[in-house]
Amino acid sequence: MSTNAETIENRDNLAAKTGALLKIRSAGYHFVKRIFDIIFALVGCVGVIILIPFVKLAYLLTGDRNPIFLKDHMRIGRGGQTIPLLQIPHHGTKC
Repeated sequence: MSTNAETIENRDNLAAKTGALLKIRSAGYHFVKRIFDIIFALVGCVGVIILIPFVKLAYLLTGDRNPIFLKDHMRIGRGGQTIPLLQIPHHGTKC
Protein backbone atom coordinates (compact mmCIF):
# COMPACT_ATOMS: atom_id res chain seq x y z
CA MET A 1 0.00 0.00 0.00
CA SER A 2 1.36 3.40 -0.92
CA THR A 3 1.22 6.20 1.54
CA ASN A 4 -0.25 9.59 0.90
CA ALA A 5 3.24 11.14 0.65
CA GLU A 6 4.29 8.60 -2.01
CA THR A 7 1.15 9.28 -4.01
CA ILE A 8 1.78 13.02 -3.93
CA GLU A 9 5.43 12.50 -4.93
CA ASN A 10 4.42 10.24 -7.85
CA ARG A 11 1.85 12.79 -8.99
CA ASP A 12 4.43 15.60 -8.83
CA ASN A 13 6.96 13.52 -10.79
CA LEU A 14 4.35 12.77 -13.46
CA ALA A 15 3.39 16.45 -13.67
CA ALA A 16 7.05 17.44 -14.05
CA LYS A 17 7.61 14.88 -16.82
CA THR A 18 4.41 15.88 -18.61
CA GLY A 19 5.26 19.57 -18.35
CA ALA A 20 8.73 18.94 -19.78
CA LEU A 21 7.25 16.95 -22.65
CA LEU A 22 4.79 19.74 -23.43
CA LYS A 23 7.58 22.32 -23.44
CA ILE A 24 9.66 20.18 -25.80
CA ARG A 25 6.92 19.66 -28.37
CA SER A 26 5.09 22.94 -27.88
CA ALA A 27 6.88 25.11 -30.44
CA GLY A 28 6.67 22.75 -33.42
CA TYR A 29 3.36 21.20 -32.40
CA HIS A 30 1.56 24.51 -32.00
CA PHE A 31 2.96 25.86 -35.27
CA VAL A 32 1.82 22.80 -37.23
CA LYS A 33 -1.55 22.81 -35.49
CA ARG A 34 -2.04 26.49 -36.36
CA ILE A 35 -1.16 25.83 -40.02
CA PHE A 36 -3.68 22.96 -40.19
CA ASP A 37 -6.34 25.14 -38.54
CA ILE A 38 -5.80 27.89 -41.12
CA ILE A 39 -5.80 25.46 -44.05
CA PHE A 40 -9.00 23.70 -42.98
CA ALA A 41 -10.72 27.03 -42.25
CA LEU A 42 -9.86 28.26 -45.74
CA VAL A 43 -11.09 25.00 -47.29
CA GLY A 44 -14.34 25.32 -45.32
CA CYS A 45 -14.84 28.94 -46.40
CA VAL A 46 -14.22 28.07 -50.05
CA GLY A 47 -16.66 25.16 -49.75
CA VAL A 48 -19.37 27.41 -48.34
CA ILE A 49 -18.77 30.04 -51.02
CA ILE A 50 -19.14 27.35 -53.69
CA LEU A 51 -22.41 26.10 -52.12
CA ILE A 52 -24.12 29.50 -51.83
CA PRO A 53 -25.15 29.79 -55.53
CA PHE A 54 -26.62 26.27 -55.46
CA VAL A 55 -28.61 27.10 -52.33
CA LYS A 56 -29.96 30.25 -53.97
CA LEU A 57 -30.84 28.24 -57.10
CA ALA A 58 -32.74 25.76 -54.94
CA TYR A 59 -34.57 28.69 -53.31
CA LEU A 60 -35.54 30.05 -56.72
CA LEU A 61 -36.67 26.66 -58.07
CA THR A 62 -39.02 26.22 -55.12
CA GLY A 63 -40.54 29.67 -55.68
CA ASP A 64 -38.89 31.31 -52.69
CA ARG A 65 -37.65 34.78 -53.69
CA ASN A 66 -36.41 35.72 -50.24
CA PRO A 67 -32.72 36.48 -49.66
CA ILE A 68 -30.31 33.87 -48.35
CA PHE A 69 -28.83 36.27 -45.81
CA LEU A 70 -30.71 38.69 -43.59
CA LYS A 71 -29.10 41.95 -42.48
CA ASP A 72 -31.59 42.92 -39.78
CA HIS A 73 -29.80 41.19 -36.92
CA MET A 74 -27.87 43.68 -34.78
CA ARG A 75 -25.42 43.12 -31.92
CA ILE A 76 -24.16 45.62 -29.40
CA GLY A 77 -20.38 45.94 -29.52
CA ARG A 78 -17.75 47.72 -27.52
CA GLY A 79 -18.82 51.15 -26.34
CA GLY A 80 -22.48 50.49 -27.15
CA GLN A 81 -21.85 50.62 -30.90
CA THR A 82 -24.28 48.46 -32.91
CA ILE A 83 -22.81 45.95 -35.34
CA PRO A 84 -24.90 44.57 -38.23
CA LEU A 85 -24.57 40.82 -38.77
CA LEU A 86 -25.51 38.61 -41.68
CA GLN A 87 -27.85 35.84 -40.57
CA ILE A 88 -29.05 32.75 -42.40
CA PRO A 89 -32.79 32.32 -41.74
CA HIS A 90 -33.77 29.26 -39.73
CA HIS A 91 -36.13 26.63 -41.04
CA GLY A 92 -39.65 28.01 -41.10
CA THR A 93 -38.60 31.62 -40.57
CA LYS A 94 -40.60 34.12 -42.60
CA CYS A 95 -38.24 36.59 -44.25
